[in-house]
Amino acid sequence: MRFAEPAYLWGLLVIPALLMLYLAAEKRRRQDLALWLAPQLWERLASVEAPGWRRASAALLLLAAALLLFGAARPQLGSRILETRQRGSDVVLAVDVSLSMEARDLPPSRIGRARQELLALLDRLRGDRVALVSFANSAFLQCPLTLDRGAIRMLLPLLDPASVPEPGSNLEEAISRAVEAFQEDPRRGRAIVLISDGESHEGDLDRAIATAKEARARVCAIGVGRLQGDPIPLEQKPGRPPAYKKDREGRVVITRLVEEPLRRICDETGGTYIRAEAGMAGGRIATALRDLDQSEMRGGLGIRYEERFAYFAALALGLLFVEGLLVGWRRKP
Repeated sequence: MRFAEPAYLWGLLVIPALLMLYLAAEKRRRQDLALWLAPQLWERLASVEAPGWRRASAALLLLAAALLLFGAARPQLGSRILETRQRGSDVVLAVDVSLSMEARDLPPSRIGRARQELLALLDRLRGDRVALVSFANSAFLQCPLTLDRGAIRMLLPLLDPASVPEPGSNLEEAISRAVEAFQEDPRRGRAIVLISDGESHEGDLDRAIATAKEARARVCAIGVGRLQGDPIPLEQKPGRPPAYKKDREGRVVITRLVEEPLRRICDETGGTYIRAEAGMAGGRIATALRDLDQSEMRGGLGIRYEERFAYFAALALGLLFVEGLLVGWRRKP
């Protein structure tokens, strides 16, 4: 036997305490009555209040309380293996990992804020299959469509702009790779969520929009960064002063949020654009995706445990019924 809500079993510790309180009260009651009546006379004149009746009533009440606590803990005995089914859509998360995402105009950094927004989004995408794509000048499928949110969460910390060999941010590549992640199922809604600062975009934006439309995919975007911009920190050895990316003339490069390409993709595919600076972008994107077409699919095998709380509840109710009968008999003239 297992308990689905074992915390309720701690309530059983109260039962002995209630018993001790009852015994103390009973003792005090007998002492008080002894001041007014002799024990033999008290038993004759108040037979309906004999200690045996009260003790039986108290025992029934305490036992019923213990059974109810057992029932509240949801005892389970036996199990069945069932095939689970879920309804949802397909969502591909496309994350910009270009070097500009290391900028710290949004704490802790643009890529750090992107991870936070993705975690908030994943918490809201219940029943949806999710895939993960990372992109800079090229795009890579990091995880195919899956119902396993844990797999996506484990991959998010590994999205590191410092490991990207080629500079740039190719939105066309990102959307093409995201579309390839979709599986053929005309009943399921499709969405691509871009997380990017939109800067230095490579590729043909018109072709990216056409690709998304042809795949029936709605594109939503989260713009990460600030319009005034920030320098791009470079990785330095401990103890050395901070260094920043510079151009060929030796000037510090300032990277800025460029919203125009992100807004355009969203507007032409029926999606939503939200700036991460405003906060709660992941949750707002999840709200915008609620009206996507959903279909039922297999979610794998699950174990269903057989609930046995009804037996304890029935026994408790039976004891309370018997206790009520005892009270009625005690009060008969």
